[in-house]
Amino acid sequence: MRRSFRPESVKEMANRFLEQPPLKEKKMKPVGIGVLIAIIVLTMSCGLVPARYTIIDEHPLGVTIGKYNHIHVGWLDLDENEWQILGYETKERWRMVISENYKDGLQVYLKNLLPEKKFNFDALKSSATPGESELSITFTDSKVEKRSFFSFDGHDYIQTTIHFADVKEGKEIYKASVKASSRGLGPQQYSFEGRLGFATRNLAEMISGKLK
Repeated sequence: MRRSFRPESVKEMANRFLEQPPLKEKKMKPVGIGVLIAIIVLTMSCGLVPARYTIIDEHPLGVTIGKYNHIHVGWLDLDENEWQILGYETKERWRMVISENYKDGLQVYLKNLLPEKKFNFDALKSSATPGESELSITFTDSKVEKRSFFSFDGHDYIQTTIHFADVKEGKEIYKASVKASSRGLGPQQYSFEGRLGFATRNLAEMISGKLK
């Protein structure tokens, strides 16, 4: 009898990633520790372990924006016209993944990383609604770089420019060009949408670091 398997949704992957229990501590033999350290050093020296995110360019430098408590986060558009390049059968399917990644991925991660903040998100791609927010975060020039799992790097990336604007003053106070990798541990690494979730989680970490 054939069994069918339903792939995890972005929301399920996000919740499982956030709720997974800590690993039990195990004692390792000295030889095992030495081998592990050697592997990590070799891997990092070869560039196989990318940073969770890289700030390619920013202005002004070294800004933190922790004073804002009510924040609007705009739609993360990953270019629906790239559906064929990314391996999807239809544009509609990739459009759905973009929506799920924003609603069940980015939103969930930001709320968990910054529980003390109040967030306002867009309902649709075309409905930017800062409302009564103090700070508005928007994304431009966003795209996904998909790489073969067996390539030298083996990670996918979200590249985007993030704009932070003071809503009351109506001006941009910080801008950064960011590249977030799909670095992360878990079975999600074996699917493109799982790796996209990791990259989104790492992008959320960059944003939360600026808001603390």
